[in-house]
Amino acid sequence: MFCAISGEPPKVPVVSKKSGLVYEQRLIHKYINENGKDPVTGDTLELDDLIEIKSSKFMRLSTQHLGLCDGARHEG
Repeated sequence: MFCAISGEPPKVPVVSKKSGLVYEQRLIHKYINENGKDPVTGDTLELDDLIEIKSSKFMRLSTQHLGLCDGARHEG
């Protein structure tokens, strides 16, 4: 997931309800306050149009890693 403004992974990711694009909260808030629109689409955008993206604090193992664990158990 990358910010549509900076191209970097956002520390506080938000998504636009209108475009579905992801932004770093600090950057998009500044842009909206200065310009009143989406920096990518040019459509009118307000702070209320943004939703903070929340994720689990726990990372799930990929199926590839799970397969490696299964293989190790069956060996030896």
